Amino acid sequence: MDRIIQSPGKYIQGADVINRLGEYLKPLAERWLVVGDKFVLGFAQSTVEKSFKDA
Repeated sequence: MDRIIQSPGKYIQGADVINRLGEYLKPLAERWLVVGDKFVLGFAQSTVEKSFKDA
């Protein structure tokens, strides 16, 4: 059986990069599905939404 892994062409890391997430993702698609558990979405959801609106 063949096993294939496709990874992103870029890996971006840095202080507060989540605030600029929209800049990196908006050019790739018009809609995104962000998945996270209740804990992570509790503190990250509004930041991610704002980064998409600002992009």
